[in-house]
Amino acid sequence: MSRTAPDIDQPRYARWVSVSHGVDELEPGLAVFIQGLGKIDAKLVHDDSAFRELPPEGRGTFEESLRLTDRFTLSQLWVLGAYEATRTIDERVRKAPWILTKRLAQRILSTKKAFARVRMPLAKFEPAGAHRRTDFSVARPAMHQELGISWKVAKRILVPRRHLSDKLLALLGAIQRHQDRRASHLTLRSMGRARARRIPRR
Repeated sequence: MSRTAPDIDQPRYARWVSVSHGVDELEPGLAVFIQGLGKIDAKLVHDDSAFRELPPEGRGTFEESLRLTDRFTLSQLWVLGAYEATRTIDERVRKAPWILTKRLAQRILSTKKAFARVRMPLAKFEPAGAHRRTDFSVARPAMHQELGISWKVAKRILVPRRHLSDKLLALLGAIQRHQDRRASHLTLRSMGRARARRIPRR
């Protein structure tokens, strides 16, 4: 069965671009990198969806096998890059804890640990420290029926790449909303001070 030209999930990519600027105050250069990750994620999501729609005989072709191999490789590189972005955000928040709430800081740490569980066996061929007793030293490629490309990190633990990307995307959205509220509050406070200075004293 013939495939259409490669495409991306445009609404998903637009969301990545929108939420990327929430980290501007933490690390100004990170937004562009996140947008790049978002474009790759949007393409992988689109391609996983297209693969699920193929009939069994279409999935088993040599050409489709090559495309799947490429997607696994790109997915692995995506995880490594997304982990570094999450680690950078975590580091910046630790240095300037007043920028975000404690709850958001904990959510960032939780997201970093979720990525680390896959990133360690993918990049260093050893389990993440927190899961050393249960996880494999190598993350085994697998396919989730609904979420596509995944890795089996322990006997009963399958981690879809889509699960990680959704988690990071939601985190960035929460950071952006917090920063928008914070900026609005600071603007209103500044306007109040300016108004107070203009009122003549009697």
